[in-house]
Amino acid sequence: MIVRAVVLFLVSEVERNVYDQRGVEYHIYEHQHHIKVIRRTLQQIRTGGSLSPSKKLIVLVLCCTFAVFI
Repeated sequence: MIVRAVVLFLVSEVERNVYDQRGVEYHIYEHQHHIKVIRRTLQQIRTGGSLSPSKKLIVLVLCCTFAVFI
């Protein structure tokens, strides 16, 4: 399954703004079911992300059976 729309929350290791972010995440889920929301730290992007030749960020979503292309 290829996800066409993704919102990536780039969060810190100890996130203090999680409640505001979750509110946005739930709003997206309620109104735009086709948009995938993922949360990653800089370290997770560094170790699990890469750039495609066209400079798109590729992030592997380990909990699911698909990769996310941003």
